[in-house]
Order: sequence, then structure tokens, then C-alpha cells
Amino acid sequence: MYKLLLAVGVLCNVLAQLLLKQGMKNFDTLHNGQSLVVRALSLARNPFVLGALLSYGAGFALYSLVISKMELSRAYPAASVMAILLLSLISMTFLNEVVTTMKIFGLSFCILGILMVLY
Repeated sequence: MYKLLLAVGVLCNVLAQLLLKQGMKNFDTLHNGQSLVVRALSLARNPFVLGALLSYGAGFALYSLVISKMELSRAYPAASVMAILLLSLISMTFLNEVVTTMKIFGLSFCILGILMVLY
């Protein structure tokens, strides 16, 4: 049961990362001449950023439940690697990020490592 909750929490985290990426696409913090307050307010009204915050919150709540019953030394590596794998695959597939041999090897080692930690 807790592994399922952990996986759903990771999906919330991955969704939050993708929403944040989308929400920050046209956000220029350094060179747009607006005050910090104006820029912060524009972020607060951005639906992608708000969705990311909600998704992070849901992921945090689920992860909190998981670590109340699961060993932290297993939960944290599992969550981290699952998020890395999912984000990498989604980024390479849908965001046209570069696929390299080293990236493939690295992700393969992540899979091997997490299997060793969980089982």
C-alpha cells in the first residue's frame, strides 16, 4: 500500500515539475524592468505555477504518510530515482531534450540501484 502511495506522490512531484517548467517559460526575472512585487504577483496568477504548488502540496502530503510507515532509507531513494527516471523520460520524449549514451547509462544505473535498495 505504501509503495503505491509513494508512486502517486512521485507522480504529483513530476507533474509539479512539468507545470512549473511551463509556467516559468516566459518569466524573465532579470531583464524585464518590473519590480519584484509585480513579478511575484504575476507568478501568483499564473495557473501553471499555482497547479505546481498544489501538486507539490499533494506530493508532500502523500510522502509524509509514506515515511510515517516506511523506512526513510528506502522511501527517499525510491522517490528520488522514480522522479529522476520519469522526468528524464518525459523530457526526452515530449520536451525534445537530448538523449545521449551517457544519459541512458546513467538512468540504467539508477534503475539497478533502486532495485537493490527496495528488494
